[in-house]
Amino acid sequence: MTEQKHLVLVNFDFPPNSGIGGRRWAKFARYLAENEVVVHVIKAAALKGDQPSIWADEVKHKNILIRSLERPLPQFFTHPSGQLWDKVRYHIFKNKLRARCLGTIYDQAIDWESALIEALTDITQKHPISTIIATGAPFNILYYVAKFKAQHKDLQFIADYRDPWLSARNYGMPELSAEQMAHEVQKQDEVLAHADIVFSPYLSLSKKIQQENTKGLGNADYLELAHCYDPANLPPRESTKERESDTYTIVYGGALYQGAEEQFDRLDRCLDELQLRSPQHHEKIRIECYSPDYLRLKARFAHQEKIVFKAAIGKELFHRIDESSAAMILLSEHNQDFKTTKFYEFLSRKKPILYLGPKGEVAEFIDKENLGINIESAADLINLMDHKAWSDYDLSQHELDSLGKNLLSYLR
Repeated sequence: MTEQKHLVLVNFDFPPNSGIGGRRWAKFARYLAENEVVVHVIKAAALKGDQPSIWADEVKHKNILIRSLERPLPQFFTHPSGQLWDKVRYHIFKNKLRARCLGTIYDQAIDWESALIEALTDITQKHPISTIIATGAPFNILYYVAKFKAQHKDLQFIADYRDPWLSARNYGMPELSAEQMAHEVQKQDEVLAHADIVFSPYLSLSKKIQQENTKGLGNADYLELAHCYDPANLPPRESTKERESDTYTIVYGGALYQGAEEQFDRLDRCLDELQLRSPQHHEKIRIECYSPDYLRLKARFAHQEKIVFKAAIGKELFHRIDESSAAMILLSEHNQDFKTTKFYEFLSRKKPILYLGPKGEVAEFIDKENLGINIESAADLINLMDHKAWSDYDLSQHELDSLGKNLLSYLR
């Protein structure tokens, strides 16, 4: 009888945490578990007062064993409430952290090394672990696991980059001094020196990381493990028969990324232009945004009656898209080239896409496959509302079963 495979997955906000970054590995962990791989998850404790992830049920499986470690940084710093006392504590802690941290201070895994190494040691001593997968951001996770791998060379170490590290436009990276950036480079060098595989969801990012390895460290394979979507995990697509209402509703759901304000400013201008250019189209259009961050933009765009910001509605979002005329994909400069899980999930509803974001690989893909409109002007909104013959793109290559098999083939 073949011995059951065991691996460790280090994912800071793995479900039931609701933080960004858990969905990708919730899906892959479930696939591995259903294919008789025991997945030992190390994650951070959930934020106080936070609602469970909508993907929490996805990871309830006898082969997914979750261990939570205390968060190393205080919540008033990583997730400030905006209250006066928290603002004071935030700035005091920020100054103390800057005084002792050589790189970015906005990586949530700072000071997690000791607890993480202790957990890794315990799990690898008790179970026949063959592989450790660490996914970032936070990128200090990859660094700490690389140091562990240096002392356990028989283990396979897979470093999964969900985002760029050194070239990130967030996590405080653009503001680093040359000396601070050198420290981040040193940490990434440690990762690349000890990783067996470097994954990212986009081949262009994998190649970029490889190019950053200017010292030729290690012997890693730099590969794409694209985001996937699981048709079985989504509610059945509802009938797309014509709505009785004459309203043209466009629906967005998800995080309002850093830089979203600038994108909505552009949409705001396009709507004002639409009112002047084609009042009949302006009368019909309505844009609904469901997000856990909705309060951030609700006040800023209170003047724009055509955009409605509401709290996140979980998987009900897909029913809302099915009832609507189009779906919206929102990206910012730091992720303009990234086709996320949400992107494929929205495409699965067979609705045209309004893309709101910078020009990049996603915009090019939408244009090439005739999936919708990259919004630049009122004319684009008119085109979206009037055009009917959008592409019926084949999503089978992006499904969990296809990509899960690829991942399984790479494991030792």
